[in-house]
Amino acid sequence: MSLVTISNLSGVPPYQVYVCDVFQFSCVTATTIYDYIPPAYSFYLPSSFNTAPKVLIKIIDSTGCVFTQEYTCVT
Repeated sequence: MSLVTISNLSGVPPYQVYVCDVFQFSCVTATTIYDYIPPAYSFYLPSSFNTAPKVLIKIIDSTGCVFTQEYTCVT
């Protein structure tokens, strides 16, 4: 399992966090973050992405702003 840490994030909580393939064909809800970041927030990738070499972390804040970042998985 890969642990993802978000150390800084703009926007207004709560944040809906999704993990997607890099083309955004398949997205899975990973978590909801209710507080501002920082402090850092960590979560594990959903099991369906265990073998993915790279994923896209997609975050939508309470105002509808979308933030994305590619994440290279460490095995």
